[in-house]
Amino acid sequence: MNKWKVIIIDDEEDFCFLLSQLLEATGRFEVLYAHDGDQGRNLVIEKKPDLVFLDYVMPRVRGDEVVVSLRADERTKDIPIIVTSGLGEAVYMQKAFQKDQHVVKDGEGRLPLPQELDQDEERHLKGLLGAQGFLEKPFSRDVLFEIVRQVLNDPTIS
Repeated sequence: MNKWKVIIIDDEEDFCFLLSQLLEATGRFEVLYAHDGDQGRNLVIEKKPDLVFLDYVMPRVRGDEVVVSLRADERTKDIPIIVTSGLGEAVYMQKAFQKDQHVVKDGEGRLPLPQELDQDEERHLKGLLGAQGFLEKPFSRDVLFEIVRQVLNDPTIS
């Protein structure tokens, strides 16, 4: 049985390790990862994976910028992407920028964020980012594999 090739692009090394361990434990995935958007984009172009997990909020190059770059490249435009993030932050920031508002932080410099996405917000981000799925941090193993099954259209993944 062929393994699915997956690239994880996330600046949190612990998250990359956890996600790769969950995927590799099934025996169905070969996992590579990168810790910033530039490195990740180059790795995707070089390795042409079957699936990319991409953090939305990263230093220097955000996930949406990586998606735009990958979608504009003929070599990578059709590779499925699952955005991984505390997506409440992404929704909040996108809404603020759409309304041309200043993103307001609390007294400790944190964004006041919704706890989870509703279906309209998730659909909006999929269209905005060109992603096929979302994995909101924190996540359960069941949610992870349900999203992966849907995106790869492989009901045998578990």
